[in-house]
Amino acid sequence: MDMTKNIEQYLNTQPYIRFSISKEELESKNIQRYFALLTYVGQHPTYAKKFCGKFLLSFRNFTQAELFHSCVVRKFVRELNSSFPFLFFLAEKEGETLKLLTILECSTGENKEENFALDQRRFATYLKAQTVGLIKMADLAGFTSAQAQLIIKQVQAYFGLIG
Repeated sequence: MDMTKNIEQYLNTQPYIRFSISKEELESKNIQRYFALLTYVGQHPTYAKKFCGKFLLSFRNFTQAELFHSCVVRKFVRELNSSFPFLFFLAEKEGETLKLLTILECSTGENKEENFALDQRRFATYLKAQTVGLIKMADLAGFTSAQAQLIIKQVQAYFGLIG
């Protein structure tokens, strides 16, 4: 079965896009299927609409300290973010996905327990790029501007940017 058929089968049978990425996959650079799947979703309005807010990202076989300081994980997430500036459209808004994407993209590497210091300039640039991508993806999926604004408000609320 070719990759497109595998992707379609997955997307048609799953209620969420779940990336549970192992340390071994990242170290062996066996990650092409993740990029192929997101590329496909980004090119097909039906799937973009179906998976709005339904992208879950996690990493296996990492301690929390390893995860947030791993160069391999950071590189992977930065490649995801730069290749897919619409991840905030797809990402679930209440759990770990936005946290992982943001910390691994924008943290300074300094942390105190559960809190990570973000490079504010990098965060502002990242937030702007993801918001633009979110709007474009909402348009592709046929969302109204009110629906797109609601998603933006969810992201802003997650980051404490609105009360």
